Amino acid sequence: MKVVITRELKQNYMEEIQEAVPDYSFVKATDSDSQEKELIDADILVTFPAVLGVEKIYRAEKVSWIQSWSAGVDTLTKPDVLKYLIGNNIQLTTMSGIHGDVIAEQVMGLIISFSRKLYKCYQQQKNCIWQRPQVSQLAGKTMGIIGLGSVGREIASRAKAFKMTVLGTKRDINNAVENVDKLYSPDELLVLLKESDYVVPAVPLTDETTYMFGHDEFRAMKKTAIFINISRGKVVNEAELIKALEEGMIAGAGLDVFAEEPLPAQSPLYMMENVLITPHFAGIFPDYNKRAVELLIKNLLRYKNGKRLINLVDYNRGY
Repeated sequence: MKVVITRELKQNYMEEIQEAVPDYSFVKATDSDSQEKELIDADILVTFPAVLGVEKIYRAEKVSWIQSWSAGVDTLTKPDVLKYLIGNNIQLTTMSGIHGDVIAEQVMGLIISFSRKLYKCYQQQKNCIWQRPQVSQLAGKTMGIIGLGSVGREIASRAKAFKMTVLGTKRDINNAVENVDKLYSPDELLVLLKESDYVVPAVPLTDETTYMFGHDEFRAMKKTAIFINISRGKVVNEAELIKALEEGMIAGAGLDVFAEEPLPAQSPLYMMENVLITPHFAGIFPDYNKRAVELLIKNLLRYKNGKRLINLVDYNRGY
């Protein structure tokens, strides 16, 4: 069984993987030429789909399982690509779950910065200004989380630690979710938005979630509400977000993801005083590869033994 890994990994990680599954052959192919050569007879592909590109995946005609090195696989869940994966009986798995802690930390960091006006204090500091801004506190405030997967649940636990009321959307609202005070169905999104002081989408990018936040959603939010996006840029209609910020429909936004990345220099978002921008790094942490290798090994052993893979993408849902 030949496994092609297009991710650059340290030798000790490659050795760890090989030792765990000694009867499989593991090949690193991190440049275009080696990928063209090695993918032809690969049985398993470990890659960043968005970086590798769909065309190279099409050339890997023997592949029966693709393990994504990222949680998001929207590159491979477009209708034409899905048709190919289904037609060729290719399983797709993600690294979902390894990012929950650090993304939740990022969310709370942005929220605390808005609540305690830390970003304003930093601006004042650079100008040697000693002036107390009008601050708030998180205890007693309400966080609305759209999507209660592994990331959404971690965010909820952090919000609860700050004594916040937590609302969340979920397909099945009959089963309670730990740290979530009240559940709403996706159809009740506007109701959740009206009650929330902080709004955090934590959903994958699918046809259903593309541009799920637009004029109506921002209009439904409190004028004092803060919008935090750590999911995918195209979950938001960026033009409508900019309009909502300019017109005071919402108080501010903390953004880690954008429709186009890097965010173009001409974007008005850069110059807005009520916007905090981070360069799509909410899911990055020092031990990312270590955690990813651990999950890869678990899945390799499950694949070898004919067991259901961890984080198997449901092609009907697109995640």
